Amino acid sequence: GINAEYGIDNTRTAMIGIVALLALVAHATAIWVDLNEAGTYCFLEEVPKDTLVLAQWVATPSDRIHPDSAAQIGISLTITDPEQFEFFDQTFAKESRFAFTSARGGEYKLCFGTNTTTWFGTGQALKFEIQISHGADATDYEDLAKTEHLTAVEVAIRKLNDRVRLIRAEQDYQRRREHKFRDTSETTNARVLWWSVAQVAILIITAAWQMRYLRGFFTAKKLV
Repeated sequence: GINAEYGIDNTRTAMIGIVALLALVAHATAIWVDLNEAGTYCFLEEVPKDTLVLAQWVATPSDRIHPDSAAQIGISLTITDPEQFEFFDQTFAKESRFAFTSARGGEYKLCFGTNTTTWFGTGQALKFEIQISHGADATDYEDLAKTEHLTAVEVAIRKLNDRVRLIRAEQDYQRRREHKFRDTSETTNARVLWWSVAQVAILIITAAWQMRYLRGFFTAKKLV
């Protein structure tokens, strides 16, 4: 019994250690930027297909903005997919979050702005804290554990499975991207080759025409 419990504890410790290590490697870090009233700030996120992307932000208005005006400020979010199609445009509160699942693999552009405008200059700046995470980092495992009544070990296993699934999805995405890039390179090389052949053919035809023309010219002048 003691050995069995010791083995379970070791397994649990190893599992939690692996998940903790993966969390350190893939942890999403929040950053601060200055967001002007008249401008936008965009972020690019490259993710595989069917990947959860979560954006969380807090905007703090400048002290120079009147409290009544600051209370009315909202944050607009537009999202553009890899095909340059803007599929989302909505305004949120200064402190909010939004999540979506990628319909296709590629680079998504998330642009943040304010719902206010200014007549002159760039307006007042807001301190904008943004954190964008995807995959397992975007999943709320605490809420999942409460909903599905999971133990700490089960949550750790779920995290590990999600991260492994994300790694496989990223590998498949990079493999398809590499295949597409290779096809493009081969097509480009083939076009360059045929263009070189065409240039050589044009030079040969031009040289032959010049020789024929010069021969006819010298014959007409009775120089040959």
